[in-house]
Amino acid sequence: MVLSTLLFNATSDAWYELRGNGDGEAESVELMDGPEAVRLFKFVSVTLIAIVVTHTFVRWVGWENDVDYTLSDFVSFDLNYVLLDVLSFFLVGRLYRRRGFDCLFPYILPMILGAIYPSWTTDWSFLRHSFSIYDIVCDWPWQLFLYSFLNVALAATVVGMHVRTAHEDGTLLSRSLEALVLFLFFIFPYLSDPNFYLHRWYLSWLLGMQLNQDHWLSKSALAFLWGQYVNGIAVYGRDPILTCAYGYYIGTDIRCPYMECIEEVGHPDAYMPFVAPDWRNCSASGNHVP
Repeated sequence: MVLSTLLFNATSDAWYELRGNGDGEAESVELMDGPEAVRLFKFVSVTLIAIVVTHTFVRWVGWENDVDYTLSDFVSFDLNYVLLDVLSFFLVGRLYRRRGFDCLFPYILPMILGAIYPSWTTDWSFLRHSFSIYDIVCDWPWQLFLYSFLNVALAATVVGMHVRTAHEDGTLLSRSLEALVLFLFFIFPYLSDPNFYLHRWYLSWLLGMQLNQDHWLSKSALAFLWGQYVNGIAVYGRDPILTCAYGYYIGTDIRCPYMECIEEVGHPDAYMPFVAPDWRNCSASGNHVP
């Protein structure tokens, strides 16, 4: 019988699981080797500390933030999902085979920059828009298009460097397939949904873990994007990528009492349909959150 106890042995630096050996006695089975377990522990610790510090610092400075989002909300609603993000980033980003994430360079300093930069730029008025089909078509100013072009050019340079390195070390095919699979699972299903909102935390998580090569520039870019992930979570929370449509789905699926306001008249067991924002005529129908 498998015991649902997972132990971290600090003496041998390894993760163990307790299992029954068939004779009524428990024995430990090693799940993760020593250095990898320590690196995961460091990455989780650095991430959680960075979220708490960024949450506090942004509010102290007075930069834009969700004033209703508290650290208590983070623990209650987002912590379990964040830990899954951390684990997937750790594995796909190959952090298990690199030096610990607690080293100042190329990890901590770029991460700090990534955690501060998005909030600092909220003072730039032309950046106060979202990355959604509706907002791009209906509300983006020309300055934001120019800023986005420069960012895309920078990203293309970094991607080109990774492609060249992958070609040289013979991993281009496997890394391309990996990127395709991530796209098919985490972007493609939502592309046609008008409620799809590419949050900073989501984009940084998805792109950052693919910058998993061994040279310092790749590591620094990964850490910078992880800092942006930290900023998104700490400042606004881990908001769903389908925005109000997700809230509507959850509220109606478990029949929350506050959803009674949209019940169809005369049909208490049915709700009025959700009206998605339409970027074709810039009609948000009151449910679009920029």
